[in-house]
Amino acid sequence: MSYTVETGVIAVVDALGVRESSARDPTGFLDKRDGLLSKVDKMKVRLAKLPSKLKPPEIVLLGDTFIFDWPAKDPLEVLYSAGIFLVSFVHFGLLDGFCFRGAVAVGDYVRDPKSVVGAAVTDAISWCDQADWMGIVVTPHFGLRLSLIANKSNATEEEKDIITLHHTEYEVPVKNGGKIRLWAVSWPLSFFVAGNNDARQAREQFLSCLESQRIPLGTERKLWNTMAFFEHVTKQLEKNPP
Repeated sequence: MSYTVETGVIAVVDALGVRESSARDPTGFLDKRDGLLSKVDKMKVRLAKLPSKLKPPEIVLLGDTFIFDWPAKDPLEVLYSAGIFLVSFVHFGLLDGFCFRGAVAVGDYVRDPKSVVGAAVTDAISWCDQADWMGIVVTPHFGLRLSLIANKSNATEEEKDIITLHHTEYEVPVKNGGKIRLWAVSWPLSFFVAGNNDARQAREQFLSCLESQRIPLGTERKLWNTMAFFEHVTKQLEKNPP
């Protein structure tokens, strides 16, 4: 089997709570997952038709885990594409009843049609389930690179916008009860852009999506942390509308 050695951006994203639901209703889970994949395919087609700076990802699906990759020698070349895709993916997932948690990394990896392995994948997997919320963090290794670019004295406004439009620095709650300052994907943006909504309308749609989720005892902290991040991004967007 042929494989390619790549450098680029990798995202590893898991669906929260699906082990129980897939065991209880496996065909229902697969139908929901296939419906989401159909939306992803349509999104990839739309991205491919947009300006050249937008690039759809390659996708590997392993059960309830999605691995997306964007090959590029310079991650800035695909960071905007990765950002807009992941923001939309989390939004589509919520509309279809999925809550996603994951991580984005950068580096070398090897891919074939059915799998992706390598340093960047390992970095993303190691951080994929560390946050105690629904959302997607940027690994510290990749985040340091974003911070260097965003804060360098000769950074262009375009470079800064590529980073900050779909990402924000945040005190991310982690599973041991503490917090770590990381970059994170600003997925709440989708609730503003998708329907040209104001903060009240975006919040209403977001809470409507959450209402359909089961919240077993012991998982409520994930919910509060997710809602807190939504409010954090909402305040940013109210100051600087997209």
